[in-house]
Amino acid sequence: MAIDNATDVQPFAGSDPEVDTILYFTDDTNEPKKLNVRRAIEGDDSYSGNAMGYTDGGEDMKDFIMACPKTPLKEIKFDFEFDTSIAQSNFKASDGMVFSYQNIYRDNTVSAPAIFSAVAYPEEIQFLGSQDIETAQIPNVCLLYIPRPSKEIYKVRILFREGDNGAVKIIDEISVENPDSPSFEPASVDSPFLGTYSFLNDRVFAVLPEVEATKDFDRVPQKAKALAVADNRMMYANYEEGFDTFSIKTEATVIYKDKPADLFDFGIKAVPSMVVNESGSNIAFGKPGITKNSGFYLDVTGLPDQVSPGEFSVKIIVNPQRNFHAYNAAHPINSGNVSIHGSEERDEGHAVGAGVFLNENPTFEFEVSQDLQGPSGNLADLTNSFGVGVNGGGNNLVSGDWNDGGANQNLFVGSSAFAPIIIRGDQLVFEVQFTLLTETTREEISNIITNALCGGGQTTEVTFGIGDERIAEVRVDLGLNEGQEISQNESLADLICCVHPSSGDEPDGFFIINKAVARFACEKDTTNYDPNGGTDYVNRIKICMSELYVNDVKTCLPIPKTGFSPMVYSDGTRSPWTKEILPGGTQRLQWPNVKSQDQNPSFGGANFVENVADLIKTGGSSTQRSNGRYFPAPIGSWKVYEDPSSLSSSDWANEGWSCQLSQSLSNFIENFDGDLADIGYNFNIAADLDALKENVSGTPSDVFGTLSQKWEGRIQGTFVDYFELDGSDGGFTYLENFYDNFTASGITNSNEQNNRFSLVDGQCGPGGMQDQLEARAIKVKDVTAVFSDASPEVDNISLQACRVSNMVGGNAFAMNTSGSVFSETLLGRVVNMPFMEGDSLNDHSLGLGSVLDNSLNEKRAKVVEIEDAEAPALDQQIVNLKYRPTPNEDASSANYIPESTGAGTFNILPAISNFQGINSGGNIGSFKTNALHNFGVVYYDDRGRRSGVVPIDPVFVRGYSNEDRPSQSQKGSVSVRIKITSQAPPWATDYRIVYGGNSTVERFTQYSVDGAFAKKNADSDDNKFFLSLNYLQKTDISYATAGGAKNQEDLTGDLYRFTPGDKLRVISYYDANNSGIIYASREEVFDVVEVVTLDEDMQNHPFADTSIDEGSVDTYVYDGDNISTVTRKQNQINPSVSNNRNRLNGQFLVVKNNINSDLFGLSDFSINAGLSAKTNPNWERRCIVEIFTPKKGGDEDLTTYHEIGYDGPNDGFSNTYGGSCVPLNGENVHFPNVITIEKGDVFYRQVPVNLQKFTGGNFASLISSSAGEDTSGSNFLPVSLETSSVVDYHLSSSKGFGKPCFVIPNEKKTRNETSITFSDRTLTNVFDNNFSSFPLSMNFKDLPIENGGIDYITPRGNKLTVLQRKKVSDILLGRDVLSTASGEESVSVSNKVLGAASFYPIDYGSSGSPSSVFVEDDVVYFADLDNQKIVKIDQKGLDIISERSMDKYFKNKISEFLLSPKQTRRAVIGYDPVNDEMIFSLMNFDNSVGVPTFLTKNQLLDADSGSSPSDTSDINVSLASVAYSPGGDGRWSTRYDFSSTCYANIRNEFLSFRCTNQQNSTNPMVWVHNDRENRNSFYGAPCVSMFKSVANGYETDSPSLIKEFNAISLESNKDWDVNISTSNDKSSIRQFTDYEGVKYASIPRSVKSISGNSSQYFAVGTASPQAILDSFVDAGENPDEITILLDNDVNHFVPIGDDVQLLFVRDAFETLVIQPLFPSTKAGVSSIIGNALTINYIQGLNLSSTAVQPQIFLDIDDSVEILIKGYPTVYGDQLRDSYATVTCVTDNQDKTELYAVNLEYTQSKLDPTA
Repeated sequence: MAIDNATDVQPFAGSDPEVDTILYFTDDTNEPKKLNVRRAIEGDDSYSGNAMGYTDGGEDMKDFIMACPKTPLKEIKFDFEFDTSIAQSNFKASDGMVFSYQNIYRDNTVSAPAIFSAVAYPEEIQFLGSQDIETAQIPNVCLLYIPRPSKEIYKVRILFREGDNGAVKIIDEISVENPDSPSFEPASVDSPFLGTYSFLNDRVFAVLPEVEATKDFDRVPQKAKALAVADNRMMYANYEEGFDTFSIKTEATVIYKDKPADLFDFGIKAVPSMVVNESGSNIAFGKPGITKNSGFYLDVTGLPDQVSPGEFSVKIIVNPQRNFHAYNAAHPINSGNVSIHGSEERDEGHAVGAGVFLNENPTFEFEVSQDLQGPSGNLADLTNSFGVGVNGGGNNLVSGDWNDGGANQNLFVGSSAFAPIIIRGDQLVFEVQFTLLTETTREEISNIITNALCGGGQTTEVTFGIGDERIAEVRVDLGLNEGQEISQNESLADLICCVHPSSGDEPDGFFIINKAVARFACEKDTTNYDPNGGTDYVNRIKICMSELYVNDVKTCLPIPKTGFSPMVYSDGTRSPWTKEILPGGTQRLQWPNVKSQDQNPSFGGANFVENVADLIKTGGSSTQRSNGRYFPAPIGSWKVYEDPSSLSSSDWANEGWSCQLSQSLSNFIENFDGDLADIGYNFNIAADLDALKENVSGTPSDVFGTLSQKWEGRIQGTFVDYFELDGSDGGFTYLENFYDNFTASGITNSNEQNNRFSLVDGQCGPGGMQDQLEARAIKVKDVTAVFSDASPEVDNISLQACRVSNMVGGNAFAMNTSGSVFSETLLGRVVNMPFMEGDSLNDHSLGLGSVLDNSLNEKRAKVVEIEDAEAPALDQQIVNLKYRPTPNEDASSANYIPESTGAGTFNILPAISNFQGINSGGNIGSFKTNALHNFGVVYYDDRGRRSGVVPIDPVFVRGYSNEDRPSQSQKGSVSVRIKITSQAPPWATDYRIVYGGNSTVERFTQYSVDGAFAKKNADSDDNKFFLSLNYLQKTDISYATAGGAKNQEDLTGDLYRFTPGDKLRVISYYDANNSGIIYASREEVFDVVEVVTLDEDMQNHPFADTSIDEGSVDTYVYDGDNISTVTRKQNQINPSVSNNRNRLNGQFLVVKNNINSDLFGLSDFSINAGLSAKTNPNWERRCIVEIFTPKKGGDEDLTTYHEIGYDGPNDGFSNTYGGSCVPLNGENVHFPNVITIEKGDVFYRQVPVNLQKFTGGNFASLISSSAGEDTSGSNFLPVSLETSSVVDYHLSSSKGFGKPCFVIPNEKKTRNETSITFSDRTLTNVFDNNFSSFPLSMNFKDLPIENGGIDYITPRGNKLTVLQRKKVSDILLGRDVLSTASGEESVSVSNKVLGAASFYPIDYGSSGSPSSVFVEDDVVYFADLDNQKIVKIDQKGLDIISERSMDKYFKNKISEFLLSPKQTRRAVIGYDPVNDEMIFSLMNFDNSVGVPTFLTKNQLLDADSGSSPSDTSDINVSLASVAYSPGGDGRWSTRYDFSSTCYANIRNEFLSFRCTNQQNSTNPMVWVHNDRENRNSFYGAPCVSMFKSVANGYETDSPSLIKEFNAISLESNKDWDVNISTSNDKSSIRQFTDYEGVKYASIPRSVKSISGNSSQYFAVGTASPQAILDSFVDAGENPDEITILLDNDVNHFVPIGDDVQLLFVRDAFETLVIQPLFPSTKAGVSSIIGNALTINYIQGLNLSSTAVQPQIFLDIDDSVEILIKGYPTVYGDQLRDSYATVTCVTDNQDKTELYAVNLEYTQSKLDPTA
């Protein structure tokens, strides 16, 4: 229905969510609820109360309305991945993480944490086996799939916990509707997941408070009778909680899985390799080019010989260390240009010196120690015409021309290794999925992976599951804008490419690829390759760039580094530029020359001042560039432009291309006070300075003369739309210009195509391996003599000028050390390649003279001598860069270059595959063998509240013996399948299997042993032997020491610690031929007596050969070396036991013999002559044992169970080892009812185990010695064992156990009638809502049960007032009562939420009726229905207000009320703030539905008996309400017809409620009282207002005075209907006369007078009965009137009319009796004339003689007296009594006011008191 603005409460309750009105309520029948008023009604035009539009009964609506936040029962799923852009993995040393989340509701209620996920360990950790964890590639991103919550959730708080006992921490909070976290990727709306969160574990996380972290669920009661908010906590009283005990039936099955093959790590490795190949066609003068591509080869030696059928995946992640460098492999040999990368693999598979061509007789020859082009030539040309992009040719990558505002020039890029095309680096992911249909060799696995990656086909034995995932794509978007500056030191400077010049060596320009898409593919290396140089060939794959779509390139312009010029801008700030003064005075902007700081006169000219001028000159001639005199200052930054040729000269000036001489240097020159002429200088200082001070600007074409003339160009062409590259073009294609032998149909076999371009890591290209570039970079002091001998004591003029100008010092680098383009690249010189030695083509020795020399000649430059060569002329000397000899990673080598091997290869991350999970089901979880395991079931209700554990029969997991597991293949891990065969409890909506651990084994260690040893003279009766732990711990070769394994409890190397009662079980050993594993009998169990450490120097060694006395000296010979004068200790081990004697030392278990042992007991020991001890060979055949501590028995009820995480499919629906409870055919069934639990209390995984080597047909111990030297060595091989941790190198023992739960003995649903439970405190200073947070079961307080159940609770100041059925009490809030020794009590602050209770002394309570309790301003009103009392409690105490003149009334009314059925009655108290009234109502539900019917005005007046105002017994009022006015001393003020099921006052308005069936504006459910527009109306039904008052005279008159009441006046604006009553009479007034605003009326005569009201009787005369009969005869049949003739004439007043009554008087037994003449017929008197009395027919059957009273004819002849009775109100007596009750009634709906009622009376003449 539409809202009626005139009558309805408007649907708005504020707009700020932080101040929302949230209504919490409970009805003791349903769940406690809450209602966000604003959200329920805001904008709800239909006034439905569901503004959100939620489905009734749906999860969204439940979350909105239920007070109990639902504990989420869907857990987070997760995956791991590797992101190469992230520096490290923070999961490598993790103790396992479990994830959870809290739902944060829109009203800021926070749920309990969800069920925890399965424990998260990367598979690379789980399946590490014997691999080195430090070299393993551990994923660095954990993808968390967050379940989608209901619409009531506005945030999800993601949590994690590391380890089973770690703190729960907060990862992030994600907005559901507007997620803004960069780590969160929203899912599609139809996904069961909200989205995916990328968790890096890379920061310090806030800890979730423990009270929240340990909250299993919110213990909001299921039902409650009372609630209140006190002390900022929600409190419920008289509540219901818990669940009834029930039992279930289950069937458990243990599943024994196959064991993975031992001794294999199941890993596939992708090993980086540089692949050198022919380009595929003779494109360079008849010679095929050589491609050089980063790639990898597959190492499958970690796989077993045969791999079983199954589904497999391999993911190879490639990441360049420094971008992708691509260049053309073809170079014209006759040009002398050579393009080669200097790395260890640069010519792999080819002859040294072959360069880039397969040419046996190149036109040049060189040795690796020589320059590539000889001592006098360039190292190599920067570019050539065979670039990656050739305009108009078939080799284009970048299509277009270079246009500098003039003619287009051919565009050549990527033309050599020195000038590659550079694409921003990003990770490449190549992934293959395939299914093996038959058993396959590992070599064939390698072929399958290679074919899949390189586009080969599939066979009948294998199918591929992924298509273009073998194609990796990189999308480039640098986000560069016009005019943006790039620092030379930032990574963007590594992406700047050179444009090959149309002529010469120098580049024509520079650009950067801003937006592009590059695609990369794998290509098989067709050569035979063995990484070890043999013939064991492997599959090698090279990575090629196969597609490049460029959308946006920016021209880049270099800017010099500041500090190499003394120039400034016009505003005085530093300018990087300098300028040159040309002949004629012309000036131009120039790039600074580092060598312009040379102070030697031979360079600068004839005088010193000219040399000073050289500081700001570049000498930009070609001669200076070629002879080494010009050394350009380093590049400081770049600016990028779309089209720089469009900028004007003024634009360039504004861009900073200008300079002038600094004032500081000008002042320095002008103020120089030396005699320049003395040293031969003649210069016009003033003229030169004037020119230098002038500001000059220029363009990029100026700064390098002819070399920079084309810098202002741009690439001009058509580019592919970057933003449309979404694969819609059909996916991957092989482009013709990228491949030789191209076929339009694409590749059918990967070997048919050969990519012609080289693709390498930028680490081996220009600017690569920056540490090398910095190490060989020359400094300013190496270039110029200014700084050669400079010191504070000895200074020179040039150095002073440098300092004045704030120029760089001598230790500054004179050249760039980073970036793909150096300042010397601008000249066409290659100096920025790694693996070079030397520094530059320049002659840096020019001008290296000493400023201390006095002779001018000595200040000439010294000639640098070149070994074995004649020194060239001064201006021609060169020091060439050259490649070092083959780089060597050996630090002792002269050619040592760190990390040189892989410089050109991409960083290939360890391959990720699932081969490790063969036969393990993809996880390593298992259950402890030879142990009983405890399981149970817990159930959840609709809000996620959990029952106690229902235990099921323990499950026994058998061991590995053949008796336990007859099948040889089922020796692997274990899972447990549980089938539930009974139904679930009816209230349950979900269930979970919970795990209580095993009850048999406390702790255990499984590992190998070196052997068992017994004394030479020991026999089976000796009862013990020694078992070596040297493979496990305490030796250099042990797993703890050499393997780095640690104890999971304290991270020490003590992997096993003895506990009394420990036992040892033999698990397995190998047969004598090492051909197979034998599993030991279940009888092979031994008691461990102790652990001892044996040392060859100890006394009383148990393996001493003979009894030796201490101090004896012997000489022994072993292995040809004499050892003499050995002083023996008491019973010391015999040193003659030479080789391998160290096997008898170390740590040993002392084991008690088992006489039932078949193979491992003392009876199977024999003398080992070499060791001089008894040994048992079975212990030495790679024997695996388990040392375990049995668990002591315990009470099942004390067992801690845990929810357990489920790592099943990421489908968003699979639940944690459980499911739903679904109603079906009248039962609540489990769905699913079969659960297989894969993860238990142990891990079954590959462990690096020290195993004896098998050589020469024998097992050889790893513990050995020779000639007194320890020759022991580890031999770690992967063996599958049970462990308590995922790896042994760090803490990783978390099993992912979730929330704890327990068996609750005699669990049942309980009603806590006299208890109060409370929530967490809601903080007022933060937007936090804890009113629904009930974390702890002990948050309650009990009250005495004898006082009855709690009906109502309310806070009053620092107290909580509690109303029980029979008693009222106050409980202190946050305070308690302290008693002293003397018995005195005081109240003090306490940490108790609810303190001591004090009880009111009177035994009155709320009698089970919370609706009859009301609180207003800390005043409590309540009705004690049991005692029929109305009670008020305020600061004064308890007041029984019903006893104020109303005690009898309430007793009667309440007693009558209690006769109604309990379920249909309700006593209610409310408060009307308008009238300041407490309203007490008694109502019956039968009368509470529908539009009510109230008494009308006439019904009320007719029913008015005229009794006292408090008596309404004669008025049938079905809805009884009484009002109490608390003002003053308080009084009961009025009664009301209405009553309601409940009352409310809102915004000073009084409301009541009634279901009127048809809700509309006329008959609303909510009624607003005191409405001026709806007077005398309740719930749309009309009613009347009644006022009663008693008049008993003036104060001067006696109250008992009998009064005759004559008239009445009403001081009112409206007429009223009035009844005036006395004790026995009443009269009614319906009309008043208005006199000057006062209503007047005479009081009608008495209807029922005390005196008989005789005034209304009139005597007419007499008539005989015969005369009456005669009159009927005369009238005939059925006459209309009859005339009776009287005996006399009537001459006095007698009333006539229809209202009079004819009577006669007769004598009855001497008593006069007045009777009606016509008892059954109403007849009126129409006239009396004379003696004729005419009677007319009024009503009746007839008017005949038979209608006459028969008694009149008893004496027919005697005359009878005829009387007429007049209308009493007219002819009756005056009302008289000692008092009169005035009842005023009106149904007027207009405003009606009654100020006073006045009665006029006189004293009765019959007053006996007169």
